[in-house]
Amino acid sequence: MLTGFHDDQLALTLNSEQLPYINLSFLLSSVDAPTCGGPFGVDTTVMEVSIYDSPEGSFSFGSPGTLLASDSLSGDGPGETPYTLNWASVSTSLGISGSTDGNITVVFDALRSGYLAFDNITINSSTTATIPNEASAPALYPNPVDRELRIGHTQAGGQLLPYNALGQLLLTQPALPLETRVPTEQLAPGMYYLSYVVNAQRHLYKVSKH
Repeated sequence: MLTGFHDDQLALTLNSEQLPYINLSFLLSSVDAPTCGGPFGVDTTVMEVSIYDSPEGSFSFGSPGTLLASDSLSGDGPGETPYTLNWASVSTSLGISGSTDGNITVVFDALRSGYLAFDNITINSSTTATIPNEASAPALYPNPVDRELRIGHTQAGGQLLPYNALGQLLLTQPALPLETRVPTEQLAPGMYYLSYVVNAQRHLYKVSKH
């Protein structure tokens, strides 16, 4: 994600089930990209996270709507070289009680380090402000995936919601006790996102398909 050159941003529209808090965590690192128009330079990473009210799930960057809450999260400095990842775990809890119908949009905006990467996003809606433990999220493997994706420690009553890179929902699959498998053989190569929802908590994964 670039800061100033393109001012990249990522928006994820979710349903919070009208719970008053969003608790989120993710991994953050600076890294340079010389083959993609760079070098852009590296610095201590800062990511701004903003949550907007999105009635009926509607959101646009041009008119994002009412800002409910925001926070700026700082990671660590650069790695041993500009091209070495130096992951830091960051987290925050934000109040969203002003949401109209529970539909919100979480916007990630890189503020510092010419180029940075982030991964392993965990987003939970909750009745309390509790920082999620990213390490406790259900394990997903293999990633990259070829024929079948497995999600360990799933629970009956949960749902798996895979999306393509455009944010389009591909299917809804009920979760099974202990482990759930998602067939991926028919998917075209590329990047996908998988949301696992259980007990009013949402875990979001980035998945690469061979």
